[in-house]
Amino acid sequence: MKISSVVVVLLSSCGMAAIPGVAAAVGLRSSNNEEQEKKQTKQQQQNNKNRLLIDFMQQAKDEKTADNLATLQDEGDASDVTVVDTLQEEEDAEDTMEEEAEDMELEKEVSGEANMEEEMTNRRRFVRYEPSVWETQWVDEIDDIMEAKSICRNLMSTPTQLEKLHDFMEVICTASIQVNDVKEGGDQTQTTWCYYHDQTHYMWYNVDNRAEFELYVDQTPAALKGVEPPEPAALILSDDHWAPIVSKLVYFDEFADEEYVEYIEPLVGTLRFPLAECLPDQPLLADVASYIIPPPYLYRTDGRRILYDVGSKDWSRLQYVVEQWALHDIDFTDIMSFSGSSGSSSGASQIKEATDDFPATVPAKHQEHIYREYLPLVDFPSPDKATIFLPALIQEMTQVNDYVLLKLDRVNAKLKETIVAYLLNDNDNAARGRNTIHVDELIWEVDNSDNFLFRNQFDATLQFDQLSSQPLADTYRQLQALRFKGIRAHAWI
Repeated sequence: MKISSVVVVLLSSCGMAAIPGVAAAVGLRSSNNEEQEKKQTKQQQQNNKNRLLIDFMQQAKDEKTADNLATLQDEGDASDVTVVDTLQEEEDAEDTMEEEAEDMELEKEVSGEANMEEEMTNRRRFVRYEPSVWETQWVDEIDDIMEAKSICRNLMSTPTQLEKLHDFMEVICTASIQVNDVKEGGDQTQTTWCYYHDQTHYMWYNVDNRAEFELYVDQTPAALKGVEPPEPAALILSDDHWAPIVSKLVYFDEFADEEYVEYIEPLVGTLRFPLAECLPDQPLLADVASYIIPPPYLYRTDGRRILYDVGSKDWSRLQYVVEQWALHDIDFTDIMSFSGSSGSSSGASQIKEATDDFPATVPAKHQEHIYREYLPLVDFPSPDKATIFLPALIQEMTQVNDYVLLKLDRVNAKLKETIVAYLLNDNDNAARGRNTIHVDELIWEVDNSDNFLFRNQFDATLQFDQLSSQPLADTYRQLQALRFKGIRAHAWI
């Protein structure tokens, strides 16, 4: 086969004959500059609130550390007096923090911040969730599928499921290359290859070959030898052409007085890339994140973009979210990363700042936006100021028009499941279309012990307390329930 010409296509909003309904994020920023400039002052107030809370938490840790050092220095000389003095110092420090907190509340009342949320216009008021036909089928049948251990068989053995898989590969295509092949006799044929890139792995897929899955992960097919791959691009679904495949959330913009739609990947297969562990010659599919459909550019929200990360051991576990969301023009103004410690402040599992490799892995361009927290997380509200109950912290630190993404990585399974349960049990504020705990997007690493396709991998890479005993079928239903509450919930690898 001879390649006579190669055409690189970055999918436009008009679509193309082979791949309708998909567009690249080119020129999506609308002319909202004046509106954004008018609201910069409000954003700065919100940013100041965030920084004040961070400084407040840091001061609490610094004072506790100083007290402990003073105790160690005086120990042995006047141990009895030291104990009394230390207790008095801790009480004084707690009094000081309470006074500062009261001052902050007073300042908010004077400036009007206390009533700001009620006065804000909600531009992402949740209306409803519409799961696709494909997702509904899997959620309805997942108990039987898990009992029969037939995930791959259900995906690969029926023509209907195969068609949906091929359609989904076209849905998540962000760029394509068309190859014109000239055969003997001068006949020409054209083949379309889709390209995917998730910041770690790249992938090629032959759109025109529906007889099989001609898929290459971190490899270039012979037909494209010497061809420069496209740059990673945003994935924007522009219409309902793929409605039987992808699911969608409907929101209402109170400012523009109109409804709008955001698409999301369906819940199918192993809650990872749909074909993961089902194509024996492509083991890397288990680590591919291209199946996730991020939100479109959030020009409707005028608040901060906040990322709460739990458990990332280095930047590679955050890179996908930060860089892929940036392709959609969503740049996080604040990133708060928790080391993943759980339990009491004296728990042996706590990761200490001195032994944490995470800060050294963060690129320089992100250093000013990221804050690493080492206080342990607890799975219940606690009066202990040396611990953090994350849902309460998020509720305190965010406002109605902030975009909030919560990423639950490889940490204690009970901690993750408790946070998810807390979000599910959160009382809806129906009049505002917003949950009390403000989370717009959830990325949840699901590692279920009954996931028979991944169990060997889990046993080799996870600590015992990181493996969930919860049935995968229950995780399916929880993810869908979160979506029905207006949270864009994704299963994560």
